Amino acid sequence: MGDIRGGISVTMPAESILAIRAEQRLRVLLTFGGAGAAILLLLHFAASRSRRHFLHLQQVSAGQERLIAERTQALSDANSHLRDEVAERQRKEEQISQSEARYRSVIEASQNAILVAQAPDFAIVFANEQAAVLFGQEPERIVGQQLAAFVAPHDRDMVAGRLARRIKGEPVSPTTRVRFARPDGSHLRVGDVHVARIEASPAAVQWVVSIKDVTERLADERALQIAAAVMESASEGIIVTDAANRIIQVNPAFTAITGYRPQEVQGKDLRFLGASQHDPEFFDLLWLKLEQDGHWEGEVWNRRPDGSVYVVWLSISAISDDGADSGGRHVATFIDITQRKEVEELLRHRAQSDPLTDLPNRTLFYDRLQVALSQARRYGHEFALLYIDLDYFKAVNDSMGHAAGDQLLVETAHRLLQAVRESDTVARLGGDEFAVILPQIGGRSEVEEIARRVLSAVARPYQLTAGEARVSASIGGAIYPQHGGDLEGIRASADAALYRAKEAGRNTYRLAERQSV
Repeated sequence: MGDIRGGISVTMPAESILAIRAEQRLRVLLTFGGAGAAILLLLHFAASRSRRHFLHLQQVSAGQERLIAERTQALSDANSHLRDEVAERQRKEEQISQSEARYRSVIEASQNAILVAQAPDFAIVFANEQAAVLFGQEPERIVGQQLAAFVAPHDRDMVAGRLARRIKGEPVSPTTRVRFARPDGSHLRVGDVHVARIEASPAAVQWVVSIKDVTERLADERALQIAAAVMESASEGIIVTDAANRIIQVNPAFTAITGYRPQEVQGKDLRFLGASQHDPEFFDLLWLKLEQDGHWEGEVWNRRPDGSVYVVWLSISAISDDGADSGGRHVATFIDITQRKEVEELLRHRAQSDPLTDLPNRTLFYDRLQVALSQARRYGHEFALLYIDLDYFKAVNDSMGHAAGDQLLVETAHRLLQAVRESDTVARLGGDEFAVILPQIGGRSEVEEIARRVLSAVARPYQLTAGEARVSASIGGAIYPQHGGDLEGIRASADAALYRAKEAGRNTYRLAERQSV
């Protein structure tokens, strides 16, 4: 129902219309509801399908990710393994490089000549510096040549035969001694050769040849053999001592001369052989000269095990530093000159002694008088000279014969020696003339005492083969420096005093200053 406002008012029933509207509304609701339901179903279906597709895609994606992860892990493992292999290869290459450097250093620093030779003709493909020294050529000139080119002609056939047997695989001793030389035959060397096969490449067989130069060693061995032969056969005694002068080696001649066996002296000081005839200063000077000059020689007195004394001419030399490495420091050679010294002493004694009385003769007497004068001047001492003539000797000689006279002179010499001091010199100047040198006297009284003893000794009877004889003595004496400052003055004063003693009736003595009985 509605109201129409205005000038017209219309009223009409609306029930049918409202029914239609309600029906239309219901229809619209159903339509939209069905459509909505359909849409919802479609959306649900679409969402379900999308979800299933999404889940499938997730599964596919997860599988791909797993596959990618697996492939990535495998690739990573492969890369890691490859890196490890590369690192291991680099390490091995570095080890090989270091090993090659070490071996090359060892080869270059080796004292042996090292060659690498190529089969079958043994052409040299490598040579170290020592090989260049051995062959006398630069390494560049050695490479490319055959090994046989450097073998001395005398050994080439032998070397060729041994190399041929090696190539055939026949057993050959690895080491042999070979002589090497330049192609012209010069620069001859001797080496111990060791050959070994290099197993690295069977296609190109190579051999390493190591050569130890033994030329100098063989020469040293030969020298030692010669030295040993010389030492064994030498007639001179030979002694080798160490730095402490202890004996370490002797030769057979040493035993023959000294009487000591080697085992009795080894390890003992060289002075063990001495005869205590030399003072310590002698040996101090000996070792000092040896240290300064490296050599000393002279006479040394030694003693044998039986106590007998002998004299040797000893020559000592210092061993050089190279030789000293073996333990030896000095080598001494010596010869026994005892007999020669005895002969020399005998000849000297005969030349300086009176053949009858064995007293010093005129020549030796004047030498000793000069020595006494020199010492007196140096140290301010006094010394005396006595001239002695036998009284009535000519009568004995004429009446009893020359043999009796000679016997009397010999006995007189013996008595004079007993009457004077051990340090005094008694000489026969000729005929029945004697003289006495009294060094380092204590004054005039001592001279007079000795003169009186001489007079008493000479005056005693002589029991000779021809009978008894009696003589006396006239003595003239002079004292230095009171009676003379030189030899001529002393001799003239003593001679004048002797004549005064004879003028006084003989059997007395006179000194230059005053007369006394």
